Amino acid sequence: MNAATQNSLFWIVVIFSSLNPLAKGFLGESAETAFYYKQLIAPKTAIIAKLIYNFALIILIVCIIWLGFQLLLDPFKGNAFAYFITILLAGLGISSTFTLMSSLLTKIKNAFLILPVISLPIIIPILLIGIKAAKKAVDEFPTNLFYKDWLLLGMLVIFSCIMTVIFYTVLEKN
Repeated sequence: MNAATQNSLFWIVVIFSSLNPLAKGFLGESAETAFYYKQLIAPKTAIIAKLIYNFALIILIVCIIWLGFQLLLDPFKGNAFAYFITILLAGLGISSTFTLMSSLLTKIKNAFLILPVISLPIIIPILLIGIKAAKKAVDEFPTNLFYKDWLLLGMLVIFSCIMTVIFYTVLEKN
């Protein structure tokens, strides 16, 4: 399998394998549990804790998938450091986006069905930047050409985290 196909397959596997675990942070808890958390801690603290948990979870998922690709498919040939930083930043972007969307869909029935449809347009910029930077890493570009892509991914992660905290705090107050 050539490197471009392997890179594309990697991103498809990351999206579909991270959807369920990240969504269960909100959509999997009952109304009683949510009420208990609301009485116990402030909404801002709860959403920040869920963001941190989802960040750790996506880093674990991405690392396992990357390791599986290394063991089962052709070993990676290219700028491994840049590729790994890119997949971690894009993974954090995917995590924060799924956290944002699942926090907005907590009160809706069948939110597991709606989450992928609503999240896809928001994840597309993260995926496009991540795939572009990963393609550069596969083609063995020097590391200094990745800074712009990493900055954009980092800004998207920060923006998504801020929006998640703001939206969740407002929703919990109402």
